[in-house]
Amino acid sequence: MAVLSSAQIIETFEEYDYELDGGVATECVSLCKQYDHSAEDLFNSWEAYSLNRKLGTKMNKHHVEGFRDFIADAHRKKRSRESDTMPIGPIFYGKDDLEEEFDEQAARSALATPQSISNKKRVLGPMDAIRTPEIPGSSYQTPTPTWRSTPAADVASPDSAFAKRSQSRSVQATLNPELPKSGPESPASELKIDQLGAAVAPDARFMYDRLQDKVNSIEERILAFAAAVQEREGVAEFYPVQAASQDKVMVVGRVVCDSSEGRLNGASVMLEGSIKHSGGERVRLELRNLPSFSLFPGQIIAIEGNNPTGYCLVASRLISSIPAPMPRSLPADLPELMDTSSMLIAAGPFCSSEDVLYEPLAALVDYAIEHKVGALMLLGPFVDVEHPAMRSGALDVTFDELYQVAVLTKVQELCDAAGAQFKVVLQPSTRDAHTPMIYPQAALPLPGIASSSQLISISNPGLLQCNEMVIGSTSQDILKHLSGSEAFRSDTK
Repeated sequence: MAVLSSAQIIETFEEYDYELDGGVATECVSLCKQYDHSAEDLFNSWEAYSLNRKLGTKMNKHHVEGFRDFIADAHRKKRSRESDTMPIGPIFYGKDDLEEEFDEQAARSALATPQSISNKKRVLGPMDAIRTPEIPGSSYQTPTPTWRSTPAADVASPDSAFAKRSQSRSVQATLNPELPKSGPESPASELKIDQLGAAVAPDARFMYDRLQDKVNSIEERILAFAAAVQEREGVAEFYPVQAASQDKVMVVGRVVCDSSEGRLNGASVMLEGSIKHSGGERVRLELRNLPSFSLFPGQIIAIEGNNPTGYCLVASRLISSIPAPMPRSLPADLPELMDTSSMLIAAGPFCSSEDVLYEPLAALVDYAIEHKVGALMLLGPFVDVEHPAMRSGALDVTFDELYQVAVLTKVQELCDAAGAQFKVVLQPSTRDAHTPMIYPQAALPLPGIASSSQLISISNPGLLQCNEMVIGSTSQDILKHLSGSEAFRSDTK
């Protein structure tokens, strides 16, 4: 199939009165190359996708990720159907078949590691650095993996979607634009970074929880929230959730659904009290008097209301959170903390869907060095289990090898180039293929890293203190999961 261009994609969409937002055409070209689609095939897929979801006739950057998953799912189903129709029994290959297969493999290898046009030494990609084939019976030994710092443009294939991106380093949104910016000529001062809270131990066992341990954990959360509400609101005591009361009382407990298989809504909310205050009993929660609320299963809340019959608690006030106290600085420390300091935060995946050359990570490293930031925080996934190469099993290396050579080696180079005061923070993701996909996650291992003082590996979720600023981070989109199961009402007045 001939190589498509962005203009051909735009022309095909405009032919059917559909519109592409800026920069989306490049992503469409990448999808066509990855799944062997023509411009017409891609449009038909988008038309089906947009009509089912009522997205209209304009495709923007917010639709790309979902559309990519839609095409990938259709591609998997097609391959599954084709595999079901394959003949069962021995398959014989002739000489011509084998030669054709070898030619295709050679072509794929040439695309994976592009040669430089000039006589310069070829830039090695992660796969070359990890493994070089050995010849059986010869004295040739596999060389020690090496990696030299190169700009992302040298590593990138000229035909890759990442190399052709049109909005490189463009600012999409700015928070507090009135604040002064530090230029490349003013290096950032050293950030003091400490990990707060109890981190998940690397040897922590998961899926070994006893039922009593879960009960104790829930009880501790309810009692801790009750103590915070009691201190802030001046509550004398908490009432049992199941006890009848004509007057207004304050109760505390956990939000649950009235059915284990049902979805939480305004009519199915129940409140499960603590063992200490309510013996673990549950009562139906009536929310009609609340102008607005947002609840999700497992949430710890306090309710002010009355329970006339003992079977239904009518809420008149909801307390869903108690803000934690803000960290404070001593006046003597302020001059030191007012020095120029900056942190760059980026979330994975750090390679394009076409290959595993980690071109975006190399570009990010170049940006960090150029702008002399004080710290770089990287949130996974680093070895994305959703990457087409991972799904198809096309890698000839282990996930640990890919992580060590493609990610850690590049991070080590950044630490060496940026100086001893520079810090790098790594946080895993549940989509990382080289680490247990259990939430919460332990910190990533750092094999072969010499700059241990510069490199900080934290658990997921994690809590950091950077000078006097406290940062909570997680690579899990917890708000997406909660919003899919919450019951809410907004005040429309």
